Amino acid sequence: MKYEQVVLVTGDGDFACLVTFLQNKGRFDTLISPNYRKASVLLRKAVSGDIVFLEEMKNRLALVDTPRNEKAPARDQPRT
Repeated sequence: MKYEQVVLVTGDGDFACLVTFLQNKGRFDTLISPNYRKASVLLRKAVSGDIVFLEEMKNRLALVDTPRNEKAPARDQPRT
């Protein structure tokens, strides 16, 4: 095999059989879907673990606008 784990980004139920196949092979890691409403019921049923919904991660993934002459804060420093 040329891969160890799969992270699948979709909400399409057509991928439910792929998820099942990968889980049976022990190669499925995570499903990332845009939001709960658009994630197929078939897909949600196929995934044995948690699904990461991007809508719930919106604040953590949002672009932070910083002035060009100001450096972004380091990861370990709190934002003001």
